[in-house]
Amino acid sequence: MVMMRSAELKNTHLHRGARSIEYSAFYFCNQLLYVELGAELETIGESAFDQCTSLRQVVMPSVIRIGFRAFQGTDLTELDLPEGLEAVEGYAFAGCKSLTRVSMPLKEGLIQDGVFVDCLWLARIDLIREILEIVSSLHLDLEVEGWRNAMKVEINRILLVERGGDKTE
Repeated sequence: MVMMRSAELKNTHLHRGARSIEYSAFYFCNQLLYVELGAELETIGESAFDQCTSLRQVVMPSVIRIGFRAFQGTDLTELDLPEGLEAVEGYAFAGCKSLTRVSMPLKEGLIQDGVFVDCLWLARIDLIREILEIVSSLHLDLEVEGWRNAMKVEINRILLVERGGDKTE
């Protein structure tokens, strides 16, 4: 469990057995620029980095769950979410106005409503890893068209969820 509030904190490296970051642990650390999370850290709690308005980069190699509003209002520019990620709760990255690119695994039900709401410059979402496994397992013939259609449906669902629409089709 990690909990640390300091207005002057600029960089942090969380290693040595930390498995979770608790509720509002770094809330409003507005000088924080960079965060590197250790390989054992699995959970980023609700509002953990909420309103860290200078936070531009976070490295999270093994996070499984990102809590509600965890990075809301930060200055992240690019985001690489780990392949093992299982859940991103609502509004986790809401209001990240500098965010332009997200790389994330393609998993059904991964993100909840509003995860990227008000990310005004978000122009690119790269769907990673599992998509490569799907492609490599195809019999590159008639199944490719079905795969393309499935990808289009999933991408449209993600965009609809981010716009606050209904998750069902």
